[in-house]
Amino acid sequence: MEVGAAAAAAAAAGVGEIPPEAVEPLLERVCLTGDARRARARMEEYRRAGCDLPVVYPVPFGADGQASVARTLRALAPSR
Repeated sequence: MEVGAAAAAAAAAGVGEIPPEAVEPLLERVCLTGDARRARARMEEYRRAGCDLPVVYPVPFGADGQASVARTLRALAPSR
């Protein structure tokens, strides 16, 4: 993880509102965001780096949250 992004987010936490520019770089490093193709590519980066047990916490999105969680889990499942 980029130390600068973590330090900026931690420093920003001491003020009332955390500015997005302090948090976004940190989120980009530790969260999978975007469409399925981008999220799969990022997950593969973690796996290539040696992560053999990634923890996936999908956030429900849209009118059918349960279906969005299922799509996320299918998209990020390891290929066999």
